[in-house]
Amino acid sequence: MNNLEQYTHVYFIGIGGIGMSALAQWCRSQGMQVAGYDRNASAITRMLEEKGIFVTYEEGCEHIPLDFIHSDKVLVVYTPAVSQEHPQLCYFRENGFEVIKRAALLGLISRTHRLIAVAGTHGKTTTTAMIAHILQQAGVPVTAFVGGIMRNYRNNLLLSSSPEAWIVAEADEYDRSFLHLHPTIAVVTNIEADHLDIYGSEAAIVDSFEAFLGNIQSGGMLIAHEEVRAVPPASLHTWRYGKHPGCSYSIKELRYENEQLCFTLMVAKENSYALRLQVPGLHNALNATAAFAVAHRIGIAPSCIIDALASFQGVKRRSEVWYRSAHYVLVDDYAHHPTEIESTLQAMRRLYPQRQLVAVFQPHLYTRTRDFAAAFGKALGLADRVLLTPIYPAREAPIEGVDSALIAHHCPVPTLIAPTADAIETSLEQLLRSAAPPLTVVVMGAGNIEQHLPIFLNLLKTLEHEQTQA
Repeated sequence: MNNLEQYTHVYFIGIGGIGMSALAQWCRSQGMQVAGYDRNASAITRMLEEKGIFVTYEEGCEHIPLDFIHSDKVLVVYTPAVSQEHPQLCYFRENGFEVIKRAALLGLISRTHRLIAVAGTHGKTTTTAMIAHILQQAGVPVTAFVGGIMRNYRNNLLLSSSPEAWIVAEADEYDRSFLHLHPTIAVVTNIEADHLDIYGSEAAIVDSFEAFLGNIQSGGMLIAHEEVRAVPPASLHTWRYGKHPGCSYSIKELRYENEQLCFTLMVAKENSYALRLQVPGLHNALNATAAFAVAHRIGIAPSCIIDALASFQGVKRRSEVWYRSAHYVLVDDYAHHPTEIESTLQAMRRLYPQRQLVAVFQPHLYTRTRDFAAAFGKALGLADRVLLTPIYPAREAPIEGVDSALIAHHCPVPTLIAPTADAIETSLEQLLRSAAPPLTVVVMGAGNIEQHLPIFLNLLKTLEHEQTQA
């Protein structure tokens, strides 16, 4: 398949996914007829429906709109999270439709544009959103596909009709999806062991990242964190960023002022800039440094970059503050890997140093829990108290002997395990009633834990009312 112009209809299987939904919106913006399936209704599927995109929540083939069955100009796009035995996926394959993965569609869209692709085990979404926001604020035409809802725009997509627009997108290493991309500029934030169900070893992950670097266009640019071990081709223009003063872009003097993160950014040991962010943590300072480097290298003035980063409101579910009072702070975060948990809890500890820290964590995937149980326990030990929920299985079947107790065994602080998903709220109430405020409650996980946040919020407000009336 060489181009998208031959298609008038695009059907998405797993349309409610954060990456799929952005692509669906883009296709709709190009005048294509768009429809799709997802297992459950959500804020994202409701947003798609409001844009005129048909979504079915029934997997039977009889629920596919007839014009997507009878047209000979239908492209079918699926997410790797969907089972290969999904009835609709099987139907389209067995009847000769063009069926491609989500990443292949992104590769087709970006093929005729200059592409900035952001890869890495952690930090992809925020770094992508920061770069997109800088370009948008600087008046540089940009179309951006982001793996989270940007709070500045209330969407995971930015659209430009300019043929000169940059495309900014996440380069997802899961299932080697990023090998469909051929960027002009690539960012690599870090490389760590993850998705071992796919790769088997960390060495295989590094090999895959090196293959991705080999896809960067000749004469292109690489912005890589100082600890990234993947070896880039010699033909690339490579700049490193990090904490070491020898980096082309280095950070120092991190501090918090009025709950904003402030730091100094050094460029080539010669120029220094004072940056201020609304998002906390060393990891976000590094994300902002990578975004600064990209924007700087494509010619945006440092003053414009600094102003844009100061106005960046973050991405939903990335250290997102739901509530803040003298008694309680409630924070929602997507952290689902030990390194991400460690970064988030360290940031909350520094941001709210006078409060006890309560971590609520929903493990994501049986394989990840099995592979990283000890590391999860150690990272969660940065909190004062921990609540573990049952494992969110996503695409996986249970593994005998793998449950949240594996993590609890390695956690050095008081840890409570919610026995069932229905008991999460009562378990949190039990934990909170045994702790004296002020408290910071950090809710983490990549599953459906966010659905509990409204009830968590009401619980905190109830406890606060009781305490003020006592």
